[in-house]
Amino acid sequence: MRKRVLLDVRTLPPQGKHLHIFEQLENLDSGEELILVNDHDPKPLYYQMQHIYPEVFGWTYLEQGETGVWKVSIFHKPKISKTVREVALQYPQAVGIFKKYRIDYCCKGNLAFTEACAAKGLDGEKVLEEILLEGGQGNGAYALRFQDWKLAGLCDFIENNHHSYVRKNINQISQLVDKVTKVHYTTHPFLMNINQAFFRLSEELMSHLEKEEEEDFPLIKEYEKTGILPDNGAALKEVLEHEHLEAGKLLEEIRALCDNYQPPVGACASFELTYKLLEEFEEDLHQHIHLENNILFPRVKESLLV
Repeated sequence: MRKRVLLDVRTLPPQGKHLHIFEQLENLDSGEELILVNDHDPKPLYYQMQHIYPEVFGWTYLEQGETGVWKVSIFHKPKISKTVREVALQYPQAVGIFKKYRIDYCCKGNLAFTEACAAKGLDGEKVLEEILLEGGQGNGAYALRFQDWKLAGLCDFIENNHHSYVRKNINQISQLVDKVTKVHYTTHPFLMNINQAFFRLSEELMSHLEKEEEEDFPLIKEYEKTGILPDNGAALKEVLEHEHLEAGKLLEEIRALCDNYQPPVGACASFELTYKLLEEFEEDLHQHIHLENNILFPRVKESLLV
């Protein structure tokens, strides 16, 4: 939430009123908004602002003369030159917004934020405004600032939460996908493709979990403790370059095959439950990959380059 600075200009003389407002705008911090109060529509000020400060300030009416008062919020437009990853790290609550608009913040986190928004038909400035307004209202894992954690703590969190989630749910989902495919593939042949894609994802994940727990995470923890890695970290550097690309592609494929997890008309309860669990599985895996690709792995890479 931006800090509000109230400026009531109703009692100021007309001469020099705009100059006084511009002086206030010059002193306005990026995290503040000027609430302008006037006794008439200050539209001429808006046009003058656009001429003097093109594309610098945003302008939103709060009241438009209903009680003889006009109120306008004037604020710095967000400057967006960051990647999706950088936005997610700077504003943890952004992850919830990215989920809402299906912006890939994990496997494609290095994509420019504005480019990722445009690919979804969204205005990047408006999406960032929504993220900023969300402020500290994020909840659960989205609100935690994982970038401030020690590497060992991150490894333990990923293993205890996301690895355990995969192991707990993957067999149930596989069985449901098999069941629904056997019963309904004649009328919904795309189920065969979902079955195959989830099978490949399962194989990829189980191999990934085992390698992380037995090799990668112990190496990261030891490196944080001693500053030393075998072969100068050659083995670890290799795995950090992989960054879950195959898992990300399979998640996209499954979502597309499931029509964004919208069951067909007349779908049975098992069909609906399968889609629900697949979507929950995707959400957990996105957060899992985000923690590794955007936080854990980059921090290890930066340390190895020092």
